[in-house]
This record gives sequence, C-alpha cells and structure tokens, in this order.
Amino acid sequence: MTVNAEDTGELGTNTPRPVHADSVSNGAFDKLEEGQGAVAASSRRKGAHAAADAHVADGEEQLPIDRRTLIVVVVGALVAIAVIVVLFINVLNASPAKPAAEPEADKVVAQTGDSITSRGASYHIAKNGEKYQLMETRDGGKDVSLGDLSGTPAGLVLYDGAVLIPENLADGKWDVMAYTIGSGWSQIMDRDGKPVSGEGSISDATLDGSTVVLTVNGNRVDVPLTW
Repeated sequence: MTVNAEDTGELGTNTPRPVHADSVSNGAFDKLEEGQGAVAASSRRKGAHAAADAHVADGEEQLPIDRRTLIVVVVGALVAIAVIVVLFINVLNASPAKPAAEPEADKVVAQTGDSITSRGASYHIAKNGEKYQLMETRDGGKDVSLGDLSGTPAGLVLYDGAVLIPENLADGKWDVMAYTIGSGWSQIMDRDGKPVSGEGSISDATLDGSTVVLTVNGNRVDVPLTW
C-alpha cells in the first residue's frame, strides 16, 4: 500500500525544509525591537515637528507684544514731531518785540551859572582860574569837570541828550559848542558842514523847538540843530 505524506504527517521528500534564520550566516537583519529603526526615525520626525510647532506657537504669542511696542514708539514719535512743528509755527508767528519807546528829547534852557538835569546827572558852568568848565554832578554830590571852554559861556542849553554852550571868544567872535552826554565834545555845524560862528557878542540864548535862538548885539540869530 502506498502511504501519502499528508496522511502520515511526515514531510515528503519534495517538501522544502525550513531554514534557520541566522543573521550572521546568511546576512539577514535581526528583528527590529520597538523604538529602533524606522520606528525611531518616525519618532524623531514627530519630535522635530513638535519642536517646530512649539517655536511657531512661541512666535505667535510674542508677536502681539512687538506690535504694541512698535505702536507706542510710532505714536511717541508722531507726538514729538507735532510738538516741534507747533513750536516752530509759534516762533514764526510771534510778533517781533517792540522797541522801547525813546524818551522825548530833552529841551531845557538854562542861563550861565544855572544847572540843567539829564539822565540822572546835573550840569553847570564853573570858573576855574581864567577858564570856564562844564561840570557834571552825579549822585553823591561830587563834581567832575568835563573839559575847559575856549571862551565865556553866554548860556546853557540842553537838547536831545547834548549840552549846548554858546560862547563869546576873545577875538570878538562867537561859536556854539556841544557836549554829547556819554560821547564827548564837538562844535555845532551848519548845513554845509562848517562850524557855526559869527561876529559880535552873544547876550542871550534860548531854545525854540529844534533851533537855538541867539541874541547877538541886539539881533536875533537862529542856529538850527536839525536839517
């Protein structure tokens, strides 16, 4: 009787024999344990994606703070620019300061020996030996000589900050000297730039507006002070 292999449970001669999976002898890889190989690579990718997602999340959380800071800086800069513009416009539109009103010209007539007052000081004529001098007296009462005169004063006139002294000269002529307060001595000139003088003797000197009126040998002589 012929017995089939499948009836006896035994393998036939043509059935492939099982081969032992030896990783060393036939070059096969050992079985991958959990967490190794492809599984580990997958875990790394998941970890990388998680880190990237966390970084993006952090950036999204910080972005509103940066925007607020930027808004504060921009608003502050705009306010500063607005203030500067307003100040600049105010400076441009500011009315120029008006100069202090100049005091009216001093116009005082005084005869020889009298004193006149201007700008906190008084002036008078005093004789020193053979010479006459213009004296200035300031607070404290001390007299200071401002200089000698060439002739004999016939009057003392104050006009526009200058002390005018008509005088009779030794050679029978007359002239008009002027001491400008704070500047010094000069001689009154006519329209042509020549010293004002004449023949005769002055007996009186007064002021009429901007003209010194002299009485010379009984006649009136006008000496304009402005042209």
